Amino acid sequence: MISLDKTILENNSNSQKRMIEQAKLLDELHIIINTPKWYTNKQLWINTFLYPSNSLIKLNFFLDSYNLCKKIVLNNDFKVNNTVITTQDPFETWLIWYFLKRKFWFWLNIQDHWNFFENKYWKKETIINFLKYYIWLFILKKSDSIRVVSKSEKEYLEKIINRKIISVPLYTDIIKVNNIEKNNNVFNILILARFVKEKNIIFWLKVFIKIVNNFDNINLILIWKWNEKNKIINYIKKNKLEDKIFLKDWTNDIEKEYKNADLFLMTSNYEWWWRTIVESAYYGVPVIMTNTWCAWDFLINNYNWIVIWINKEKELENAIIKMYKNKRFRDKCIENGYKQLKKLPNKQKTLELYKKSWYLALVK
Repeated sequence: MISLDKTILENNSNSQKRMIEQAKLLDELHIIINTPKWYTNKQLWINTFLYPSNSLIKLNFFLDSYNLCKKIVLNNDFKVNNTVITTQDPFETWLIWYFLKRKFWFWLNIQDHWNFFENKYWKKETIINFLKYYIWLFILKKSDSIRVVSKSEKEYLEKIINRKIISVPLYTDIIKVNNIEKNNNVFNILILARFVKEKNIIFWLKVFIKIVNNFDNINLILIWKWNEKNKIINYIKKNKLEDKIFLKDWTNDIEKEYKNADLFLMTSNYEWWWRTIVESAYYGVPVIMTNTWCAWDFLINNYNWIVIWINKEKELENAIIKMYKNKRFRDKCIENGYKQLKKLPNKQKTLELYKKSWYLALVK
């Protein structure tokens, strides 16, 4: 397995626990992890081995991972008929494993977390994305099995490539939270996002200016990290929204924010996976989301929340006002959100589907 998640190397991290759970399905699990210098190899569990790449720069990760895998293969008695190499987004990990597949002729399982084929915004964003599109399509066709996270993506891929594809929603380990008391004097809208172009934050802020002019008790909570920070701050100051929009540093402990929220908002041009949407349902927070491919497996428009078209300001404004004014509709969305949660596979079923996706790569 190849991974970009350095927290796999952190003792007792959630990522480590997930890897051990997956390793229990296998004879052995070897994981190459993209890291900077000064990490050491370690045995995570009885059959689970971690190999940091110790790459000087990101570009080195390609060659470092390739060479690491060659060493692992030479030091272990792997058989071609029972060895699968598996990787997930983004594109560089697919590329590494494609060349490894060509060298060792192991079976290739790809985890694809979003449908880049149908999203015009992503493809047109940069020339690099345009090139990635065709590289991804090529590697998908060379894979032996594909694991996706939604039925809609599975159905789409089945139309364009002849490969064994299985849909496995990402498991979210949260217990349903009941009877959360809200502050009836304030209507809090929550956004959890990296401040990057595809999250389309400015689109939302334009709408929010119109909203606050008519409704005094609506606030926006932005939990943010990374790019475009200054752009967002300057926009807020320019429009004198400091007392209505509250910026908070990114945190992995967001339970309090969900409990205080009356509405969750996602205005992205495209999304990789909607973990925050599932989390919102667990915490009883209704959602307004743009019409990205990942919406439709879990979301039913005007049933458990509202779907809007990308960059349609009036549509977003009307959706927020409806959520704000119509508590009965809001409560119905929350109730139906819980019903949708029950349809998702539990942890054991999810692990069984993971195993099936690897096995599909072996079976011809």
